[in-house]
Amino acid sequence: MEKERLDRIGNEDLRKAEEFVHLMRKHYTSTLAVSSDKSATCGEILPILQKLEQQYTVQEGDSAFTRSIKENIWKDLSKRYQGTDIQRFLEEATILDPRFKYKVKSDAVCDRIREAAITANTVAARDELPGEGETQREGCEDGEEEEVEEHYALPPPSKKTALEELFEEEDNELQSIRESQPRLSLAQKEPEQLGNGEIRTEEDHNF
Repeated sequence: MEKERLDRIGNEDLRKAEEFVHLMRKHYTSTLAVSSDKSATCGEILPILQKLEQQYTVQEGDSAFTRSIKENIWKDLSKRYQGTDIQRFLEEATILDPRFKYKVKSDAVCDRIREAAITANTVAARDELPGEGETQREGCEDGEEEEVEEHYALPPPSKKTALEELFEEEDNELQSIRESQPRLSLAQKEPEQLGNGEIRTEEDHNF
């Protein structure tokens, strides 16, 4: 009798299983984004951690089971990538990734990148420019590549990657904002520029 009671799955067990699957879905997608995508980059790490932090933040209506899972998982994740050099590297990688540059809001990170870019440009300026013949040859090769590409049709839209699925809400929100903004024609832009004082008249110059 005791064995039958232990083997039987009750409603409480099913509820916990559903909560666990729902809670771990984003974690599973995040793992796919980092380990399976061919184009995975270092700039994804911090945004994904931010996403998981939101997922594992304890909410008022969470059950004791869900609360325990969230606390234990985030306790482990929050210890990752905590070294100063690693943090600086991931911040710079994130802000240089066009997909996630808005995820890092720090002037210090921008200053570090700006200084590194100035240093790199200074070093590059010392190198000799390619010869005229080499430049012309590269131009011809580029032209040939463009002609070849014209013969190929565009590939069909591919299935969403794990990363696109993970940040689908943010992408849809940005797309909605862009679509809601009216597109002004040249005729509409000119009066607007006049109203903003961007075009000065002769009377303005007399002052």
